[in-house]
Amino acid sequence: MNKEKIEELEKYYIDEKSKAKEGFELIKKKSDIMLSAPHAIRQFRNDKIKAAEFRTGPMVKILGEDLGLSYITRTGYRNDDPNFDEINPYRTAIKDYYKENPFKLLLDFHIASSDRDFDIDLGTGDGANLCSRLDLGDFVLNFLNKRGIDAKLNHVFSASSHHTVSGDISSFLKVPAIQMEFNWGLIEDSENCLRIIEILKDMILNLEEIL
Repeated sequence: MNKEKIEELEKYYIDEKSKAKEGFELIKKKSDIMLSAPHAIRQFRNDKIKAAEFRTGPMVKILGEDLGLSYITRTGYRNDDPNFDEINPYRTAIKDYYKENPFKLLLDFHIASSDRDFDIDLGTGDGANLCSRLDLGDFVLNFLNKRGIDAKLNHVFSASSHHTVSGDISSFLKVPAIQMEFNWGLIEDSENCLRIIEILKDMILNLEEIL
């Protein structure tokens, strides 16, 4: 994998090249961990179109394909917001898929502004979204910190609302979920983004052993 590849994958989301009529693609694998990127395309919230977090799409796609994980990414604008609406087809699709493949952890990717005072903010609903598996939040936090990444827990984006992907999936399915907010400054450079992806691969492989 090189930086040209991640930029090519990103263009797929920027240009909304997917033909999926639902506005998202759910790739089915037999895995204990599922990945999500609900803001890989522009979203509509509070009567405004909000900027897309394009790079989350390639990050989730690369991790999903390389590690054999189920994943879902937003691929088309639908005048809604999967991480805000009271009811949303994107979240419903995850719930329906769980009936086929009861995964044990959801990791939901987002991007925060580069002026935030963290590298990655881990939102667990102040622990509620971990469904009594508080050790998972601590594991991810410590794993990232030990690798020089300034990760924080429920610092700004806690994902405590039941209308977020993490909040809804964890409360409805009783499955641990972590919202991962990546500082744009951490992943803006394609080469560094690939470095972060490699760290995340290692993290996920280690997570699979303790689920």
